[in-house]
Amino acid sequence: MDRPGGTVLEIRKCGRRRAGHSTSVRYPAPTTLMDDSIDDILVQQLGVAMSDLSEECYCAGWMSGSEDVIPELCRRALATGVSQHWGHGEVTPETARKLTELAERAGAWADLHPQDDTYVPYQPRDPGDTKGSR
Repeated sequence: MDRPGGTVLEIRKCGRRRAGHSTSVRYPAPTTLMDDSIDDILVQQLGVAMSDLSEECYCAGWMSGSEDVIPELCRRALATGVSQHWGHGEVTPETARKLTELAERAGAWADLHPQDDTYVPYQPRDPGDTKGSR
C-alpha cells in the first residue's frame, strides 16, 4: 500500500507471534542518487525486507541463499504476474515490485554480512549462469 512519505510493505510473521499477525515496514519515499553509487541505507532497508520475507516463508530470519533466490522469485513474479511459492509462503507480484524498486533505488540487492547483523550490497547470480560464478 502506498502512502505519502513512503511505501508500506506488509509482511506476515511466523515464530513467536500469533498466526495472522501482520507487521508493516515503512520505507522512505524514493530518492534520486547523484551518481550510480550504492545507497547503504536503502541496502539495509532492503535487507530487512528480504529477511522479513525469509521469516514469512521459512520462519528463518535469513535463509541461506536468500540473496539469490529472492531476486529470482521477484523477477519471475513480475514477468508472469503470478505469485511464486517459496517454502510455506509466496512472493506476490506486489511484493516483488516493491522489493525490486527498492533494490533499483539502492543500486544492489542485499546479502547478510557474515560477521554481524547488517547487510552488504549484493549482485545476484545470473539465473542462466551454469558455472555458479558471481
